[in-house]
Amino acid sequence: MDYLRSLQQRTKWSKQGAWIPAMGDLVLLKEHNLPPLMWKTGTICEVHPGADQLIRVVSVRTTKDNILKRAIVKVCPLPKDIV
Repeated sequence: MDYLRSLQQRTKWSKQGAWIPAMGDLVLLKEHNLPPLMWKTGTICEVHPGADQLIRVVSVRTTKDNILKRAIVKVCPLPKDIV
């Protein structure tokens, strides 16, 4: 549980070091009614910037080729470089 919580750090959009979602990023889709090991994984296929040009919504392609639109507070980025 602690590891999954550390994947999604609550940083303000205006601060340096905040996660900026990009196409091709691997993410976990956070669901409140499921335990963390049951969360779906997916790849960001589209980003939706708002009127202020900040990305707060992304489209995620899941393993079943469904495309889901989620707020970035509901997705947890997975590490890009796994050794």
